[in-house]
Amino acid sequence: MKHKISLLLATLAMLSLTACMKEYPTPTEANKEINVKASIEELFGQDKPTSRAIGNSWESGDAIGIFMINNGSTLSLPALAANAKYMTNGTNIFTPTLGNTVNFPINKSKVDFIAYYPYTSLLNGLDYPIDISDQSNFSDIDLLYSNNVKGVNSSSGSVDLKFKHQLVKIVLNISMDETVIDFTELQASITNVNTKANFSLIDGTINNETMPKSVLFNINTDGTTGSAILLPTNDISDKSLIISLDTTSYFFDLSKTVEIKSFEKSTAYVFNVTLKPGEKTLLKVESSSIEKWITGASEDIIAKTNTTEDSPNVPEEEEEGDGTEEKPYNITQALTKVYEKNVWVTGYIVGFYNTYSINSFAYGIQDARIGNAALALSPDEIDYNKTFPIDLISIANNIASRINLYDNPDMFKEQITIYGDIDYFNKPNGDAKGLKNVSKVIINGVTYKKTE
Repeated sequence: MKHKISLLLATLAMLSLTACMKEYPTPTEANKEINVKASIEELFGQDKPTSRAIGNSWESGDAIGIFMINNGSTLSLPALAANAKYMTNGTNIFTPTLGNTVNFPINKSKVDFIAYYPYTSLLNGLDYPIDISDQSNFSDIDLLYSNNVKGVNSSSGSVDLKFKHQLVKIVLNISMDETVIDFTELQASITNVNTKANFSLIDGTINNETMPKSVLFNINTDGTTGSAILLPTNDISDKSLIISLDTTSYFFDLSKTVEIKSFEKSTAYVFNVTLKPGEKTLLKVESSSIEKWITGASEDIIAKTNTTEDSPNVPEEEEEGDGTEEKPYNITQALTKVYEKNVWVTGYIVGFYNTYSINSFAYGIQDARIGNAALALSPDEIDYNKTFPIDLISIANNIASRINLYDNPDMFKEQITIYGDIDYFNKPNGDAKGLKNVSKVIINGVTYKKTE
Protein backbone atom coordinates (compact mmCIF):
# COMPACT_ATOMS: atom_id res chain seq x y z
CA MET A 1 0.00 0.00 0.00
CA LYS A 2 2.78 2.37 0.92
CA HIS A 3 4.41 1.55 -2.40
CA LYS A 4 1.24 2.49 -4.31
CA ILE A 5 0.93 5.79 -2.44
CA SER A 6 4.56 6.66 -3.19
CA LEU A 7 4.07 5.85 -6.84
CA LEU A 8 0.93 8.03 -6.95
CA LEU A 9 2.74 10.94 -5.31
CA ALA A 10 5.65 10.60 -7.74
CA THR A 11 3.25 10.61 -10.67
CA LEU A 12 1.46 13.71 -9.39
CA ALA A 13 4.80 15.46 -8.88
CA MET A 14 5.86 14.60 -12.42
CA LEU A 15 2.58 15.95 -13.84
CA SER A 16 2.95 19.13 -11.82
CA LEU A 17 6.53 19.60 -13.04
CA THR A 18 5.41 19.05 -16.64
CA ALA A 19 2.65 21.62 -16.26
CA CYS A 20 5.10 24.14 -14.84
CA MET A 21 7.55 23.55 -17.67
CA LYS A 22 4.84 24.33 -20.21
CA GLU A 23 4.67 27.85 -18.79
CA TYR A 24 8.25 28.49 -19.90
CA PRO A 25 9.80 28.43 -23.39
CA THR A 26 12.11 25.69 -24.53
CA PRO A 27 15.86 26.48 -24.54
CA THR A 28 15.62 27.08 -28.29
CA GLU A 29 12.78 29.57 -27.88
CA ALA A 30 14.42 31.29 -24.93
CA ASN A 31 17.26 32.70 -26.98
CA LYS A 32 15.77 32.96 -30.45
CA GLU A 33 17.45 35.56 -32.64
CA ILE A 34 15.29 37.69 -34.91
CA ASN A 35 15.55 37.02 -38.65
CA VAL A 36 15.28 40.29 -40.55
CA LYS A 37 13.99 40.80 -44.08
CA ALA A 38 13.53 44.28 -45.54
CA SER A 39 11.84 45.70 -48.62
CA ILE A 40 11.57 49.25 -49.98
CA GLU A 41 8.95 51.16 -51.87
CA GLU A 42 9.65 51.58 -55.58
CA LEU A 43 9.81 54.89 -57.42
CA PHE A 44 7.56 55.35 -60.41
CA GLY A 45 8.96 54.35 -63.79
CA GLN A 46 12.00 52.36 -62.69
CA ASP A 47 11.90 48.74 -63.86
CA LYS A 48 15.52 48.11 -62.92
CA PRO A 49 16.36 50.37 -59.99
CA THR A 50 20.01 51.00 -59.20
CA SER A 51 19.72 52.25 -55.64
CA ARG A 52 17.17 52.61 -52.91
CA ALA A 53 16.87 56.32 -53.77
CA ILE A 54 15.53 55.35 -57.18
CA GLY A 55 13.79 52.04 -56.60
CA ASN A 56 13.56 49.07 -54.29
CA SER A 57 16.96 47.36 -54.33
CA TRP A 58 19.55 47.25 -51.57
CA GLU A 59 23.29 47.51 -52.14
CA SER A 60 25.97 45.49 -50.44
CA GLY A 61 27.01 47.22 -47.22
CA ASP A 62 23.68 49.00 -46.66
CA ALA A 63 22.95 49.18 -42.94
CA ILE A 64 19.77 49.85 -40.98
CA GLY A 65 19.11 50.73 -37.34
CA ILE A 66 16.57 48.56 -35.47
CA PHE A 67 14.59 49.26 -32.28
CA MET A 68 12.49 46.64 -30.44
CA ILE A 69 9.78 47.73 -27.99
CA ASN A 70 6.93 46.12 -26.08
CA ASN A 71 3.84 45.60 -28.19
CA GLY A 72 1.59 48.67 -28.24
CA SER A 73 4.06 50.95 -26.47
CA THR A 74 5.62 54.18 -27.73
CA LEU A 75 9.29 54.17 -28.64
CA SER A 76 11.40 55.51 -25.80
CA LEU A 77 14.79 54.93 -24.22
CA PRO A 78 15.79 52.54 -22.85
CA ALA A 79 14.18 50.10 -25.30
CA LEU A 80 14.31 46.30 -25.50
CA ALA A 81 16.79 46.88 -28.35
CA ALA A 82 18.07 50.29 -29.37
CA ASN A 83 19.72 51.24 -32.69
CA ALA A 84 21.00 47.74 -33.38
CA LYS A 85 23.02 47.81 -36.59
CA TYR A 86 22.00 45.22 -39.21
CA MET A 87 23.67 44.97 -42.62
CA THR A 88 22.98 43.35 -45.99
CA ASN A 89 25.19 41.96 -48.74
CA GLY A 90 22.77 43.27 -51.35
CA THR A 91 19.83 40.92 -50.77
CA ASN A 92 16.73 41.58 -48.67
CA ILE A 93 18.26 39.63 -45.77
CA PHE A 94 19.89 41.70 -43.00
CA THR A 95 22.22 40.24 -40.37
CA PRO A 96 23.57 41.83 -37.17
CA THR A 97 26.99 43.39 -36.99
CA LEU A 98 29.27 42.38 -34.13
CA GLY A 99 27.61 42.97 -30.76
CA ASN A 100 24.26 44.02 -32.24
CA THR A 101 22.27 40.77 -32.22
CA VAL A 102 18.62 41.24 -31.18
CA ASN A 103 16.77 38.35 -29.48
CA PHE A 104 13.06 37.98 -28.84
CA PRO A 105 11.97 38.28 -25.19
CA ILE A 106 12.55 35.06 -23.23
CA ASN A 107 8.93 34.96 -22.05
CA LYS A 108 7.57 35.04 -25.62
CA SER A 109 5.80 38.35 -25.00
CA LYS A 110 4.84 40.26 -28.13
CA VAL A 111 6.95 43.12 -29.42
CA ASP A 112 6.96 45.85 -32.11
CA PHE A 113 9.85 46.93 -34.35
CA ILE A 114 10.89 50.34 -35.67
CA ALA A 115 13.75 50.73 -38.14
CA TYR A 116 15.38 53.35 -40.35
CA TYR A 117 17.95 53.75 -43.12
CA PRO A 118 20.74 54.83 -43.55
CA TYR A 119 22.23 53.78 -40.22
CA THR A 120 24.05 56.29 -38.03
CA SER A 121 25.60 56.02 -34.59
CA LEU A 122 25.07 59.78 -34.12
CA LEU A 123 21.39 59.85 -33.21
CA ASN A 124 20.30 62.74 -31.01
CA GLY A 125 18.27 60.66 -28.60
CA LEU A 126 15.50 59.40 -30.89
CA ASP A 127 15.99 62.11 -33.51
CA TYR A 128 17.71 61.26 -36.78
CA PRO A 129 19.76 64.21 -38.19
CA ILE A 130 18.86 65.04 -41.82
CA ASP A 131 21.32 66.94 -44.03
CA ILE A 132 20.54 67.07 -47.77
CA SER A 133 23.01 69.85 -48.67
CA ASP A 134 25.34 67.37 -50.42
CA GLN A 135 23.54 65.55 -53.25
CA SER A 136 26.59 63.68 -54.55
CA ASN A 137 25.62 60.33 -52.96
CA PHE A 138 21.91 59.58 -52.63
CA SER A 139 22.64 56.51 -50.51
CA ASP A 140 23.67 58.87 -47.71
CA ILE A 141 20.50 60.99 -47.72
CA ASP A 142 17.59 58.82 -48.92
CA LEU A 143 15.88 58.51 -45.54
CA LEU A 144 13.70 55.39 -45.13
CA TYR A 145 11.48 54.45 -42.17
CA SER A 146 9.67 51.28 -41.11
CA ASN A 147 7.12 50.79 -38.34
CA ASN A 148 4.91 48.07 -39.84
CA VAL A 149 5.97 45.07 -37.70
CA LYS A 150 3.76 44.88 -34.60
CA GLY A 151 2.68 42.19 -32.15
CA VAL A 152 5.22 39.47 -33.01
CA ASN A 153 7.24 37.04 -30.91
CA SER A 154 9.62 34.11 -31.34
CA SER A 155 6.84 32.04 -32.93
CA SER A 156 6.09 34.58 -35.64
CA GLY A 157 8.81 33.76 -38.14
CA SER A 158 10.94 36.46 -39.77
CA VAL A 159 10.67 40.19 -39.06
CA ASP A 160 9.58 41.61 -42.44
CA LEU A 161 10.37 45.32 -42.38
CA LYS A 162 8.73 47.45 -45.06
CA PHE A 163 10.47 50.78 -45.53
CA LYS A 164 8.90 53.97 -46.89
CA HIS A 165 10.66 57.01 -48.38
CA GLN A 166 10.38 59.99 -46.05
CA LEU A 167 11.68 62.80 -48.27
CA VAL A 168 10.89 64.23 -51.73
CA LYS A 169 12.47 63.16 -55.03
CA ILE A 170 12.82 65.61 -57.94
CA VAL A 171 14.08 64.48 -61.34
CA LEU A 172 15.06 66.68 -64.30
CA ASN A 173 15.05 65.16 -67.79
CA ILE A 174 16.92 67.65 -69.99
CA SER A 175 17.09 67.75 -73.80
CA MET A 176 17.92 70.11 -76.69
CA ASP A 177 15.54 69.56 -79.59
CA GLU A 178 17.23 71.73 -82.26
CA THR A 179 20.96 72.07 -81.82
CA VAL A 180 23.43 69.48 -80.55
CA ILE A 181 25.18 71.08 -77.57
CA ASP A 182 27.60 69.64 -75.05
CA PHE A 183 25.65 69.33 -71.79
CA THR A 184 28.54 68.03 -69.70
CA GLU A 185 29.04 71.40 -67.95
CA LEU A 186 25.33 71.90 -67.28
CA GLN A 187 24.34 72.83 -63.74
CA ALA A 188 20.90 72.87 -62.17
CA SER A 189 19.76 74.08 -58.78
CA ILE A 190 16.69 74.85 -56.74
CA THR A 191 16.84 77.92 -54.52
CA ASN A 192 15.95 78.53 -50.88
CA VAL A 193 15.31 74.99 -49.68
CA ASN A 194 15.93 73.92 -46.10
CA THR A 195 18.88 71.55 -45.95
CA LYS A 196 18.89 70.37 -42.32
CA ALA A 197 16.17 68.96 -40.06
CA ASN A 198 15.42 66.33 -37.42
CA PHE A 199 13.41 63.19 -38.10
CA SER A 200 11.62 61.67 -35.11
CA LEU A 201 11.97 57.90 -34.94
CA ILE A 202 9.07 57.94 -32.48
CA ASP A 203 6.35 59.01 -34.91
CA GLY A 204 8.08 59.61 -38.27
CA THR A 205 7.67 63.40 -38.29
CA ILE A 206 10.15 65.97 -39.59
CA ASN A 207 10.84 69.06 -37.50
CA ASN A 208 13.32 71.87 -36.84
CA GLU A 209 13.99 72.58 -40.54
CA THR A 210 16.93 75.00 -40.89
CA MET A 211 19.78 76.19 -43.16
CA PRO A 212 17.90 77.28 -46.30
CA LYS A 213 20.13 77.61 -49.37
CA SER A 214 20.33 76.70 -53.04
CA VAL A 215 20.86 73.00 -53.64
CA LEU A 216 22.64 71.67 -56.70
CA PHE A 217 21.09 68.73 -58.51
CA ASN A 218 23.13 65.59 -59.00
CA ILE A 219 23.69 65.66 -62.78
CA ASN A 220 24.63 62.57 -64.79
CA THR A 221 27.81 62.50 -66.86
CA ASP A 222 26.23 63.66 -70.13
CA GLY A 223 24.14 66.37 -68.47
CA THR A 224 20.77 65.03 -69.59
CA THR A 225 19.37 64.01 -66.21
CA GLY A 226 19.48 65.64 -62.81
CA SER A 227 18.09 64.44 -59.49
CA ALA A 228 17.73 65.81 -55.98
CA ILE A 229 16.31 64.60 -52.70
CA LEU A 230 14.68 67.42 -50.73
CA LEU A 231 12.83 68.00 -47.50
CA PRO A 232 9.03 68.15 -47.75
CA THR A 233 7.58 71.66 -47.64
CA ASN A 234 4.07 73.07 -47.54
CA ASP A 235 4.97 76.14 -49.61
CA ILE A 236 7.25 76.40 -52.67
CA SER A 237 6.33 79.98 -53.61
CA ASP A 238 9.70 81.33 -52.41
CA LYS A 239 11.77 78.95 -54.54
CA SER A 240 13.04 78.91 -58.13
CA LEU A 241 14.35 76.26 -60.49
CA ILE A 242 17.54 77.37 -62.29
CA ILE A 243 19.44 75.61 -65.10
CA SER A 244 22.76 77.07 -66.27
CA LEU A 245 24.55 76.15 -69.50
CA ASP A 246 27.61 78.06 -70.65
CA THR A 247 26.79 81.72 -69.92
CA THR A 248 23.02 81.35 -70.11
CA SER A 249 20.72 80.67 -67.17
CA TYR A 250 17.12 79.51 -67.45
CA PHE A 251 14.78 79.89 -64.51
CA PHE A 252 11.28 79.31 -63.32
CA ASP A 253 9.71 81.03 -60.31
CA LEU A 254 7.81 78.29 -58.48
CA SER A 255 5.37 80.85 -57.10
CA LYS A 256 3.85 80.87 -60.61
CA THR A 257 2.81 77.22 -60.53
CA VAL A 258 -0.91 76.55 -60.78
CA GLU A 259 -1.32 72.97 -59.57
CA ILE A 260 1.83 72.30 -57.55
CA LYS A 261 2.01 74.42 -54.42
CA SER A 262 4.01 72.11 -52.18
CA PHE A 263 6.49 69.23 -52.16
CA GLU A 264 4.73 66.41 -50.38
CA LYS A 265 6.45 63.69 -48.38
CA SER A 266 7.16 60.49 -50.34
CA THR A 267 6.25 62.15 -53.65
CA ALA A 268 8.33 62.08 -56.84
CA TYR A 269 8.23 65.10 -59.18
CA VAL A 270 9.59 64.81 -62.73
CA PHE A 271 10.48 67.96 -64.69
CA ASN A 272 10.88 67.34 -68.44
CA VAL A 273 13.00 70.24 -69.66
CA THR A 274 13.57 71.19 -73.30
CA LEU A 275 16.22 73.87 -73.84
CA LYS A 276 15.85 76.12 -76.88
CA PRO A 277 18.79 78.49 -77.51
CA GLY A 278 17.64 82.10 -77.70
CA GLU A 279 14.07 81.17 -76.85
CA LYS A 280 11.99 80.41 -73.83
CA THR A 281 12.65 77.14 -72.06
CA LEU A 282 9.68 74.83 -71.67
CA LEU A 283 9.56 72.88 -68.41
CA LYS A 284 6.90 70.20 -68.43
CA VAL A 285 6.30 69.17 -64.83
CA GLU A 286 4.81 65.75 -64.13
CA SER A 287 4.28 64.29 -60.68
CA SER A 288 3.19 60.67 -60.72
CA SER A 289 3.68 57.40 -58.93
CA ILE A 290 2.67 53.80 -58.54
CA GLU A 291 1.45 52.19 -55.32
CA LYS A 292 4.41 53.20 -53.16
CA TRP A 293 4.61 56.91 -53.94
CA ILE A 294 1.84 59.44 -53.43
CA THR A 295 0.42 60.69 -56.73
CA GLY A 296 1.07 64.40 -57.22
CA ALA A 297 -0.16 67.03 -59.64
CA SER A 298 0.92 67.54 -63.26
CA GLU A 299 1.68 70.94 -64.74
CA ASP A 300 3.37 72.73 -67.66
CA ILE A 301 5.54 75.73 -66.85
CA ILE A 302 7.64 78.15 -68.92
CA ALA A 303 11.16 79.08 -67.89
CA LYS A 304 12.82 82.08 -69.53
CA THR A 305 16.49 82.79 -70.07
CA ASN A 306 18.22 85.35 -67.89
CA THR A 307 18.29 87.83 -70.76
CA THR A 308 14.51 88.22 -70.86
CA GLU A 309 12.64 91.08 -69.28
CA ASP A 310 11.07 88.83 -66.66
CA SER A 311 14.34 87.32 -65.45
CA PRO A 312 15.16 87.84 -61.77
CA ASN A 313 18.89 87.81 -62.58
CA VAL A 314 19.18 91.03 -64.59
CA PRO A 315 17.65 94.40 -63.65
CA GLU A 316 15.57 96.05 -66.33
CA GLU A 317 17.54 99.23 -65.79
CA GLU A 318 20.09 100.65 -63.37
CA GLU A 319 17.48 101.88 -60.95
CA GLU A 320 19.05 104.05 -58.29
CA GLY A 321 18.33 103.46 -54.63
CA ASP A 322 18.79 105.38 -51.42
CA GLY A 323 20.54 102.68 -49.38
CA THR A 324 17.39 101.48 -47.62
CA GLU A 325 16.09 97.93 -47.62
CA GLU A 326 13.20 98.97 -49.85
CA LYS A 327 15.54 100.81 -52.31
CA PRO A 328 19.09 99.48 -51.87
CA TYR A 329 22.08 101.01 -53.63
CA ASN A 330 22.96 99.30 -56.89
CA ILE A 331 26.63 98.48 -57.49
CA THR A 332 27.24 101.54 -59.68
CA GLN A 333 26.07 103.74 -56.81
CA ALA A 334 27.97 101.79 -54.16
CA LEU A 335 31.23 102.25 -56.05
CA THR A 336 30.87 106.06 -55.76
CA LYS A 337 30.52 106.02 -51.98
CA VAL A 338 33.58 106.70 -49.83
CA TYR A 339 32.20 105.96 -46.38
CA GLU A 340 28.66 105.30 -45.29
CA LYS A 341 27.33 103.22 -42.41
CA ASN A 342 24.25 101.01 -42.17
CA VAL A 343 23.26 100.80 -45.82
CA TRP A 344 21.75 98.16 -48.10
CA VAL A 345 23.48 97.19 -51.36
CA THR A 346 22.19 94.81 -54.02
CA GLY A 347 24.09 92.91 -56.69
CA TYR A 348 25.09 89.52 -58.13
CA ILE A 349 27.87 87.35 -56.70
CA VAL A 350 30.28 86.98 -59.62
CA GLY A 351 33.55 85.90 -58.00
CA PHE A 352 36.08 86.78 -55.33
CA TYR A 353 39.44 88.52 -54.71
CA ASN A 354 42.82 86.88 -54.19
CA THR A 355 44.18 89.81 -52.14
CA TYR A 356 42.94 93.11 -50.69
CA SER A 357 43.49 94.71 -54.08
CA ILE A 358 40.46 95.06 -56.33
CA ASN A 359 42.49 94.11 -59.42
CA SER A 360 42.96 90.61 -57.93
CA PHE A 361 39.32 89.91 -58.83
CA ALA A 362 38.68 86.39 -60.15
CA TYR A 363 35.43 85.67 -61.99
CA GLY A 364 33.73 82.38 -61.17
CA ILE A 365 34.11 79.79 -58.42
CA GLN A 366 37.40 78.01 -59.15
CA ASP A 367 39.77 78.33 -56.14
CA ALA A 368 37.25 80.63 -54.45
CA ARG A 369 38.20 82.34 -51.19
CA ILE A 370 36.23 81.99 -47.97
CA GLY A 371 36.99 85.52 -46.78
CA ASN A 372 35.34 87.67 -49.44
CA ALA A 373 32.90 87.84 -52.34
CA ALA A 374 32.56 90.13 -55.35
CA LEU A 375 29.24 91.77 -56.27
CA ALA A 376 28.39 93.28 -59.67
CA LEU A 377 25.46 94.89 -61.44
CA SER A 378 25.41 92.05 -63.99
CA PRO A 379 25.79 88.32 -63.23
CA ASP A 380 28.25 88.06 -66.14
CA GLU A 381 30.53 90.98 -65.16
CA ILE A 382 34.27 90.28 -65.64
CA ASP A 383 35.71 93.83 -65.33
CA TYR A 384 37.16 94.20 -61.83
CA ASN A 385 36.58 97.96 -61.92
CA LYS A 386 32.84 97.27 -61.92
CA THR A 387 32.87 94.88 -58.97
CA PHE A 388 32.20 95.67 -55.32
CA PRO A 389 33.89 93.63 -52.54
CA ILE A 390 32.09 92.10 -49.57
CA ASP A 391 34.30 91.46 -46.54
CA LEU A 392 33.46 88.06 -45.05
CA ILE A 393 36.43 87.66 -42.70
CA SER A 394 34.90 90.09 -40.22
CA ILE A 395 31.57 88.23 -40.29
CA ALA A 396 32.64 84.64 -39.67
CA ASN A 397 29.13 83.50 -38.87
CA ASN A 398 26.03 82.12 -40.55
CA ILE A 399 25.96 84.90 -43.20
CA ALA A 400 29.57 84.32 -44.24
CA SER A 401 29.09 80.55 -44.33
CA ARG A 402 25.96 80.98 -46.43
CA ILE A 403 27.30 83.20 -49.22
CA ASN A 404 31.04 82.52 -49.68
CA LEU A 405 31.66 80.75 -52.98
CA TYR A 406 34.16 78.27 -51.54
CA ASP A 407 31.46 76.54 -49.49
CA ASN A 408 28.51 77.58 -51.68
CA PRO A 409 29.36 77.32 -55.41
CA ASP A 410 25.63 77.43 -56.14
CA MET A 411 25.64 81.09 -55.01
CA PHE A 412 27.57 82.01 -58.17
CA LYS A 413 25.44 84.52 -60.14
CA GLU A 414 22.88 84.67 -57.32
CA GLN A 415 21.42 88.09 -56.52
CA ILE A 416 21.64 89.21 -52.90
CA THR A 417 20.80 92.36 -50.97
CA ILE A 418 23.21 92.90 -48.12
CA TYR A 419 23.47 95.30 -45.15
CA GLY A 420 26.64 96.82 -43.66
CA ASP A 421 29.15 99.71 -43.80
CA ILE A 422 30.82 100.98 -46.97
CA ASP A 423 34.49 101.54 -46.15
CA TYR A 424 38.05 100.73 -47.23
CA PHE A 425 39.24 97.30 -46.18
CA ASN A 426 42.88 98.03 -45.45
CA LYS A 427 43.15 101.68 -44.48
CA PRO A 428 45.10 103.73 -45.26
CA ASN A 429 46.96 101.82 -47.96
CA GLY A 430 44.39 99.36 -49.28
CA ASP A 431 42.64 100.23 -52.54
CA ALA A 432 39.76 97.78 -52.08
CA LYS A 433 36.62 99.54 -50.93
CA GLY A 434 33.52 97.56 -50.19
CA LEU A 435 31.03 96.44 -47.56
CA LYS A 436 32.25 95.62 -44.04
CA ASN A 437 30.54 94.68 -40.78
CA VAL A 438 27.74 92.87 -42.55
CA SER A 439 24.84 91.92 -40.29
CA LYS A 440 21.99 91.02 -42.66
CA VAL A 441 21.54 89.52 -46.11
CA ILE A 442 18.46 88.82 -48.23
CA ILE A 443 18.59 85.79 -50.55
CA ASN A 444 15.58 84.91 -52.69
CA GLY A 445 13.34 87.01 -50.47
CA VAL A 446 14.50 85.41 -47.21
CA THR A 447 16.37 87.56 -44.65
CA TYR A 448 19.26 86.06 -42.66
CA LYS A 449 20.75 87.86 -39.69
CA LYS A 450 24.22 87.67 -38.22
CA THR A 451 24.59 85.28 -35.30
CA GLU A 452 26.87 86.39 -32.54
